[in-house]
Parts: sequence; structure tokens; C-alpha cells
Amino acid sequence: IVFASQTSAEKIKSMLEHKFNIRSKLIQTPIAIPVNGCSYSIRLKSEDFEKARSYISNANVRIRGIYKDIDYSKIY
Repeated sequence: IVFASQTSAEKIKSMLEHKFNIRSKLIQTPIAIPVNGCSYSIRLKSEDFEKARSYISNANVRIRGIYKDIDYSKIY
């Protein structure tokens, strides 16, 4: 899940861990993902995806996209 800022990514990562016990990893967005400028992402397990996406959509945080980890194809 790609975010516009490191602050947003850190905020969501923390909230997912504390509220939903969803573990994730904060990373710089891989160069293979086509976003302009610097961005940060959180990587999480596929089984946690729907719960995380639901929370993020209600958190008023701007995301740049959601990509598959295997081939970086955009899914949202």
C-alpha cells in the first residue's frame, strides 16, 4: 500500500498494529512501482489486506495505490 508521505505510512502502520493486530513493514516504495517522487509503503500479508483496506478508507489518509508484491500490478 503506497502512501504520499512517510508520516502517513507510519501512522497507518501503527494503527493497524495496535487496533487490529495486523503486522506490516514500512519500506521505501519499490522503484518498479510507477509513482512520482519519493513515497513510502507498508507491506502486509495478503490475508490482512481487506481489513487493512477497510480501515484505511475510513482513516482520511491519502494513498497512491495498492499493488501486488509479486509483480507490482496495481489492484486499487
